Amino acid sequence: MALSPSGNRNAVGLRNQTDRIEDAGHGPLSWYERISARAATTREVELLRLPAGVPVQRILRTSTSPAGRVCEVNATSMSAELYEIGYPVERARPSD
Repeated sequence: MALSPSGNRNAVGLRNQTDRIEDAGHGPLSWYERISARAATTREVELLRLPAGVPVQRILRTSTSPAGRVCEVNATSMSAELYEIGYPVERARPSD
């Protein structure tokens, strides 16, 4: 197990990947997500045990440092038949 910057092994155990990347000096991170739906690949049908003809939804999330460095890319594929993707949308505040 890697040590946290403080040298305390226990401090790392409860922290997530984002915390560790930011602790290494790459934060605060920003994220960009791309959400798509498409036909499943042969491998996805096998791994996700999808019935014939069921599409997948894909979330591609990129974590970027303030310097513009890509620190993490996470691709998640899921059955479009079983999962719904939702999140709040906030209204931008008009500038004065």
